[in-house]
Amino acid sequence: MGWEKYFLASVGFLFIMIFSLSLVNSDDIMVVEANFQGYAERISIEVPDYLYLGEVTRDNPVSEEINIKVNDTGNIDAMVIPTLSSDSPEVFNYLYFRKYKTSNGTNVIPTRIGSFEVNVSKHSSTSFYMSLNLTDFNGTLNSDNLNLNSSVQFLGIAR
Repeated sequence: MGWEKYFLASVGFLFIMIFSLSLVNSDDIMVVEANFQGYAERISIEVPDYLYLGEVTRDNPVSEEINIKVNDTGNIDAMVIPTLSSDSPEVFNYLYFRKYKTSNGTNVIPTRIGSFEVNVSKHSSTSFYMSLNLTDFNGTLNSDNLNLNSSVQFLGIAR
């Protein structure tokens, strides 16, 4: 019975080794979760709801030049582009914009709507000027149009 004891001892030792390895090599899973806020890029701009350009006449075809303030309330820098709504009266195609009235003592030439853009840094504001200039307007206005208006959409694009 010598070999039987040796065999039982070997089987017992092997069993203990396998059992101890299963204790040492066990695994478990832990789920880790966190809430991340403020990382999504968000473009948000604010402009005045209404502007009155004043009276434009045949003898005085240029409106007042109004200062417009744009606030970037989003969390990224934005480029702002004013555009006309598709159903706007033709005369509003002659809206002009410029960032400054003068630069180094020289008048800044206004840019027609559709070609003007201005950059606004996140959480800040900037301003620019807008006027209606009908000097080159060749269309017709059938009668006096009191309170003629149009919608100008200010597009905010990430820059």
